[in-house]
Formats: sequence, C-alpha cells, structure tokens
Amino acid sequence: MCYHGLARFCALFACFALASSETARYGKIGILVRLHGSSGDQLGPSWHRMAAAGLMAVHDVNTRNTTLVPEAKTLIPEGFRLEYELADTFSDPREGIEVALDWAKSTMHGIVGAWRSAVSGPVALVADTALLPVLSWGSTSTALSDTVSYRTFGRTIPSDAIPALGVIRMCNHFGWGKISMLFIDDAYGRGYAQDIATFAGEYGVEVATAQKFFGLNQESLESALDNIATSAARIILCITFEDDMDNIAFLAQKKGIIGPGYVWITADGISTPRDLVANSNNPPEMARALVGWLRISVGPFVGGLEKRFQDAFHAKELEHKIHPILDQDPT
Repeated sequence: MCYHGLARFCALFACFALASSETARYGKIGILVRLHGSSGDQLGPSWHRMAAAGLMAVHDVNTRNTTLVPEAKTLIPEGFRLEYELADTFSDPREGIEVALDWAKSTMHGIVGAWRSAVSGPVALVADTALLPVLSWGSTSTALSDTVSYRTFGRTIPSDAIPALGVIRMCNHFGWGKISMLFIDDAYGRGYAQDIATFAGEYGVEVATAQKFFGLNQESLESALDNIATSAARIILCITFEDDMDNIAFLAQKKGIIGPGYVWITADGISTPRDLVANSNNPPEMARALVGWLRISVGPFVGGLEKRFQDAFHAKELEHKIHPILDQDPT
C-alpha cells in the first residue's frame, strides 16, 4: 500500500508540475517520513522500508517504469525529471509544521505524507496557505475528511471509520457486548474513539469506559489503565503507537488485565508484531504480552497483488533504497 500510494502520488505531482507551465521540465515534491518516535528513539525496519518506497517511487517515475505505475509512461513525457526532498517528522506535529513552512515558501509542487494524522492535519493547514497539495498514504483520522478545513489534503487510505466499524461488527458477531477503550490523546486517537462510540451505539455494543492518555506519559497511562481495570470489561480496544507499547504491556500485566480471559484489539497505529517485539526494551516479555492480541486494519491488497508489490520492492537495485537520512539498510 505504501509504495503504491507513494508512486502514484509522485506521478500525479509530476503532472501538476507539467500543468503549471508549458515549458516545465521538472517537478519537485517533499516526502515526509517517520523514522523516529517523538522521544527521539529510532523506529523499526518497517518505517525505513516506507521511506525507501518513496525513493523507489521517484526513481520509477523518472525511469518511466510502468510495472506498478502505468501513469509514468502515459502522462509524463520523456526528459521530465521529478526531484524530491525527504524529511523525518520525528512523529511530532511541530517538526512537520517547521518543514511545511519551509516547503510552502519554496518551489515545491506538493507534499507526500505525513503518516500520522496528528502531523498531516497541521501540515495541510500550513500548505493550504500556499495552495500546496498534501497527499497522505497513512493518515486515517476521520476529521481529515473535512474538505472545508483541509482544502488541499487528500489520501489513498480509507478513514478510521472503516476499521472502527469492523471492530464493532466483530464484537457484535462474537457476542462481546461490553468493551473498554484506551486511546492516545491526539487527532488519530480521538477520531478513532469517536468512530467507535458512533458505531457501538448502532450495534448495541456498550463502551464501558473510554480512557485517553498522553503519549509517553506514564502517569496518565497508569490512571487510564486503572479506570479500565475497574470497568470489568474483558475486551479492550487499544488505539496508540508503538512508542507506548512497552509501558502499556508492563502496566497491564501489573494490573492483571492482560492474558487469559482478556482480549486486546489494536489498530494500524501498531506495526507488525515482529517489529514491535524486536524494538521492545524487553522482547521476551513483549512477545508474551502480545499472545492473543488482535490487530484490525485496512488491507487494500487482495489475491496476488500484495505479492506483486513485494516482489517489485525486493527486485530493486540496492542503491535505490538508500538515502543519507536512512542510517540503516532498509532491506
């Protein structure tokens, strides 16, 4: 999904550049990636692969590779070059705003990213002042569907309303009539919590308690988990990012609300279990804590399409996967 969205965005922005001038021979885009958490810790290999996908997408547009991007051949003339700048947001809206302010005053034709809704929202507002389009492959907050507030924002991934409905329908199907919710207090978490509340009412699922917490704040997290523990709900929906997962797993075990008798459900804010365990401060403990967890997210690839994209990624020459901002081989 990441590569597909990035590649099509690159082709689209090249077309924007062409449309801006009959003599345009190049376009320039900014690519916002997420390589570090807001605490400064480096995130896992999957995030480097996403950044690498952006570089590969630009390369495929410039070489007119139609394997995954047919638009590269049909819409972009020979001789046209797409340039880019890559920036790490550190998962922080302030970093995204700072970069967007610089790009809005430059010769950029568009911004690809960011991944976090909490970053894409303010970036889109800044970019709007320069009528600069912002297209994301990962920001899912339903609030970003507001085309009045976010006039130049677009995305290739559905909003959280889709997986939130899937969570509630699954609970209804299995007879899980009472759930509790733990969510990070940002645009992504608040939007997801609102979607859950809406669909829970429609399907007769009771949300016993919805507890927000501040990212990387153990005091607020512990207070939220105390309230969940007293709610008596055995189904716990956890909407957060991997930055807080070590603390969540440790505190949930301490309070006896994880393990047999409990079902924890998480969403697309959490990467693959393998990456989550590998980047944990205590991998064996994290692996034990994740037993029985469910992850509900949108999977746009079906059948052989996913393998097609994976094969194309691994077939690329190594030099097209490495950039100075990436301090490790993303393969």
